[in-house]
Amino acid sequence: MTLTATHYVGLVFGLETFSQIVHFENSSYFIPSLPIDIQDAPEFQHRGLMIDTARHFLSKEAIMHVIDGMSFSKLNVLHWHISDA
Repeated sequence: MTLTATHYVGLVFGLETFSQIVHFENSSYFIPSLPIDIQDAPEFQHRGLMIDTARHFLSKEAIMHVIDGMSFSKLNVLHWHISDA
């Protein structure tokens, strides 16, 4: 496998792509349907998500779960709407 990126963030997202195509079965890891050629680049620089705790309460655990999950979708911006005042 070869992974090339112009920035470290691209490298991290590329590693996430690798982790998403690896399968685990019968105590072993494998990649189905080899060989694979993936040409991937973000279409938009800003790929984000908004959490609105000003209007809808979320527990600390729920917020941390959302933040952890953002990396699986390769999101890079979190907008946290905390207060309307």
